[in-house]
Amino acid sequence: MYWNMNTDYGICAICKLILFCSPAGTTHIYKSYLRKEEENEFYNFVNIDGTVKELLNINESLMKAHDKDNPFEVLIQDLVQDNKQKSEWQLSNILFVEFKASVGGKKCTLNYFNMPMYLAQFFSKQDKQISGIYNGKLRASVVDQLIKQRDLKHLLIPILREKIKDILEDKKGFSILGSDCYKIAKIRFFINRYKGGKLEVDDKKLKIVRYAGENIREKYIKANSKNKLGGIAYRLLNTAKVGNKKDFMDTLLRIFVSAEEDVPLVFLDVMAEKELNFEDIAYAFISGLVSDKYDPSKVDNKEEK
Repeated sequence: MYWNMNTDYGICAICKLILFCSPAGTTHIYKSYLRKEEENEFYNFVNIDGTVKELLNINESLMKAHDKDNPFEVLIQDLVQDNKQKSEWQLSNILFVEFKASVGGKKCTLNYFNMPMYLAQFFSKQDKQISGIYNGKLRASVVDQLIKQRDLKHLLIPILREKIKDILEDKKGFSILGSDCYKIAKIRFFINRYKGGKLEVDDKKLKIVRYAGENIREKYIKANSKNKLGGIAYRLLNTAKVGNKKDFMDTLLRIFVSAEEDVPLVFLDVMAEKELNFEDIAYAFISGLVSDKYDPSKVDNKEEK
């Protein structure tokens, strides 16, 4: 937070004091989706550029949703459903405040963040992408990461590792679906496009990448080679994490040849990074590998092969 966008002058001590005085209108929130060792209990307050009555109403809405996994998600959805065009302005002028002060202790946590226009545009235009996530705690965690302007890959990579672990150990102990993994990858794709200034975003090619992964999965299962999928997915995820395009493509070509399948032309974007960048392709394909049964009727990719 800076005055007049001048980064030489940080927010003043008096303003910080005002933020600390906000308990008069805060809502107690427990973030059950966070790990126990993390800070997961906060007092929250929402500030807007509006009248006192509007300020009261929006914080009352937050209070009514305090028992949800992420009340901020409910608040954003309410604003978007009310008026999509108006919601972009409202969301971009919201200040989210959360803090936790231990009684008698020296440790105090204070987080405050506003929403840049590209994120407000995403929530306004693509709100169904969030509501489409099946796992409620995961959905709440995604909204939390977005509000804090953190890259969703840091949330997605550990989840994919757990899915791959289930494949390697031949069990189903992880509660998050592969389709939800893809939805996170798709949200990340949309966010980066809006951040880059694109207002019209088409995810058709991303779907082709995902279905290609699901198709390869089914090919390996029918060939009684399911035990190899975990190792393949693990290698692909490691190359994606470090940005190693060459090793990713080498592994990708081998598995398509092994499955006797043509490589869709969309994978050429791994190197060119025109419509899809390397990480878009990698996370969408791996999500397909750890996902459910492939359905060829979902996409017509004849022109992509």
